[in-house]
Amino acid sequence: MPKEKRAAWLLERRDEIIGKLNRDFSKPWFGWKKDGSVAKELGDMTYEETVLRMVRLMFVAHEQRWIDVSLRNLTGDWLRRVEERFAGVNGGGQKPSLLQSYKSLEDPLPFIKSFLNEYPIATKQLLAAEDSAYLLAISQRPGHKPVPFIPVLDATFEVWFKKDSLWAAEDIEAVFDQDPQRVKDEPIKDMLGNIHAELIQRLLASKTTATKAKFPPSTTSLPIPFLLFSVVPCIKRTQERQAVDALACYLGSAQNLGRSRAEPVARFDPFDDHRVQGTSYIDNPIKRLLAPRTGQKIVVCYENGAPVSVPLYARSYGEHKELFKAVEIKYSPTTKLIDITIFEDRRDVSVPLSLQFEYKPSMGAKCEPLKPRAERASRHTHSRPGKPVIEVVSAFLYRGRFTDYENTFETTEEPDYVVKLETDAAVGVLQSKEWFEWIDESKPLNVTVTGQVFVRNQLKELIPVGSIDFEPDDGRGNPVVAYIQRHGVAQGLSTPLPNEGYTLNSTPISFHAPLTNEPYSKVSGDFNPIHINPYFSDYASLPATITHGLDTLNAFSPTTSRSLAWSFLVTNSVSKFATLACGMEASSSTLPLLCNSRGEKVLGGSAEVSQPTTVNVFTGQGSQEQGMGMDLYNSLPAARAVWDGADTHLLAVYGFSIVEIVKDNPKEKTIHFGGIKGQAIRRRYMDMTYDTMDKDGNVKTRSSRTLMFARPSIPSATRKEKAAFEDMRMKGFVQKDCAFAGHSLGEYSALASIADVLHISALVDVVFYRGITMRRRCRA
Repeated sequence: MPKEKRAAWLLERRDEIIGKLNRDFSKPWFGWKKDGSVAKELGDMTYEETVLRMVRLMFVAHEQRWIDVSLRNLTGDWLRRVEERFAGVNGGGQKPSLLQSYKSLEDPLPFIKSFLNEYPIATKQLLAAEDSAYLLAISQRPGHKPVPFIPVLDATFEVWFKKDSLWAAEDIEAVFDQDPQRVKDEPIKDMLGNIHAELIQRLLASKTTATKAKFPPSTTSLPIPFLLFSVVPCIKRTQERQAVDALACYLGSAQNLGRSRAEPVARFDPFDDHRVQGTSYIDNPIKRLLAPRTGQKIVVCYENGAPVSVPLYARSYGEHKELFKAVEIKYSPTTKLIDITIFEDRRDVSVPLSLQFEYKPSMGAKCEPLKPRAERASRHTHSRPGKPVIEVVSAFLYRGRFTDYENTFETTEEPDYVVKLETDAAVGVLQSKEWFEWIDESKPLNVTVTGQVFVRNQLKELIPVGSIDFEPDDGRGNPVVAYIQRHGVAQGLSTPLPNEGYTLNSTPISFHAPLTNEPYSKVSGDFNPIHINPYFSDYASLPATITHGLDTLNAFSPTTSRSLAWSFLVTNSVSKFATLACGMEASSSTLPLLCNSRGEKVLGGSAEVSQPTTVNVFTGQGSQEQGMGMDLYNSLPAARAVWDGADTHLLAVYGFSIVEIVKDNPKEKTIHFGGIKGQAIRRRYMDMTYDTMDKDGNVKTRSSRTLMFARPSIPSATRKEKAAFEDMRMKGFVQKDCAFAGHSLGEYSALASIADVLHISALVDVVFYRGITMRRRCRA
């Protein structure tokens, strides 16, 4: 478990861990109260209880000795700390210590009794935080014997638990309460004998035809040769063949088939850990093929008294012929080759997978009798006078030319990027690149780079305006990709949800994988042997036959009824699935799936699930309030960019800040017209005109200074809606073709947000003028 998660795990299971430490471990939990209850923290104990607990755990009372002298001194140092706490000496006063020598603790109980009589408050006062820290510090002093208790459950638990964990084996008499379950002095012969007896009982209880008589005691550690098979009750032998019916009746009998060293087929040990393939060692797949299976039949065939083939019959599960040959190992005396074939039965036709091995002994074995002696050989020398014994080949890398370009490069598909050119300097950087060419230099530079350069027209259609054609001279890197990665934002990526997402199903979904996948294979037509033949799955290093992915998908039908894509693997097991929503992309949830069986992860995958159709509705005016939208402004860059864009335009054109008004809600706002920019703002207000109609129907155009007193609250409402929508879009909550509606003022927010037909400055102007018009109309 990672260290950063260990403390939380210990805290969650604190009661369980403390109980197990006090019952069975050689290092009990330190926390203790005088009434016999458990103190879960050092701070819950009094000073008296800490002293008594230290003596109880580190002093062997029935032998009147300490486990180690350093533990005696540790107790003395803690008593002096307690004395300092309650001595009542302030300033420069002096008082002789009650503990003048550690030897006073040789018999600690009488001294502690007199000590506590001198300082009775220690029997009631709980430990201060600094004294708890001091006790932990002196308990870990280097050079002293580690304490035989665990005082705290935190990230250092491993140190307390493991340090000097075998101390009880060195001092059995000092084990806490002399509990036998904490440590047991048991001879290794009895221990291994008990394991052997328990193993036999479990095998007898399994679904086999074994009896206790079929488990003869082993009298040698050497491999059992073929001749010993004649004494095994479950083996039948004839002149030409010997067969093992129900291999499970003789534990390890499959290994014995390869242990004789009389013939090459036997010297080819199928239970070696490795094989040589080319110039490399690989894990031995044959060892997995010959694993004992219930109901299996194995036959050894002979020629001229020598074994030449070993066929295995029957598969473990599924419909099949009883005499179907599943695996066959053959040895050819003429070619000296060993052929291993794995068969799969498809519609009464055996489909083979052929493997071929050759036994090449490269070094003879030096046999040595095993006998007791005082020393082993300490030196051995190989010599070949006048002949080379080793050849060293050194390889170095040199720069040079080559022609096999296909072996030195790879084709990488990059995602689409958006490059925002928001300043003249950014435009200049792009124009300076030698790989960029304009199609029409009169078009504005608002582009999307995918290999070509596009701009969007008012209908948001992509219009090509440029191309990228770059051929490097030296091939050092890709400056085009480097540019767009540095300045652009990749499109189509999933946006992670906060707090690592949320769980969709409150309880895990249990899925019982079938023992055989034959029925599903017949329906689906997927007869891949790793799904139905255990020999093929063993050869592929799989733990068992693999349940079809689409079959497993049925377990998730309520959650993933709108599933778009799947990719995962699951083994035969009883599994529990948990679905976690962790990201969004264009309103499609990314759901990683976790499956656990016996505490092991056997499935890992993800599903992209489309969300139900959502209608985005934008409200009209009347929802304005002080501080609205400022929570998003202060926390989210996308929302802040909308507010700041509107603010920049309003300050330059109309001379006021909408962010300031929303935050402070001033009773009045004065716009100063000083300077050249101020005069331009004043002229802009004065040039605002409106048409009125008198009672006779005559239209008149007027200019009113009262326009300068128009309320700016209406633009703030559209800014808030636009900012909230951009935040949703950034998080992937907005579908590409979603429905939308706007009421009154909300129509402009909808057009600017979803339709995206109004730039932020144009939206500010339109809504500002609409507010002025509405105000003038109401007055009229």
